[in-house]
Amino acid sequence: MDAAGPDLLVRRAPSALMNPSLKAERLEREQRLDPSRFAREYEAEFAEDLEALPGAWVDAAIVLGRHGLPPRPGVRY
Repeated sequence: MDAAGPDLLVRRAPSALMNPSLKAERLEREQRLDPSRFAREYEAEFAEDLEALPGAWVDAAIVLGRHGLPPRPGVRY
């Protein structure tokens, strides 16, 4: 299961720990609005109940040999 090798480091932590500038009020509101999404987006919980995209969709979105795109003029990132 270690396909990336022993030098790969993965950090899994809640958003409040990774970004202390997040306000508690915002996090509470987000949790009230959608507890499932909150767990995924802010608590670093993996979603077991979501269906994966069909492989054909993923394959169609891949451009072989492309590693990045330059910024587009007029687009705010």
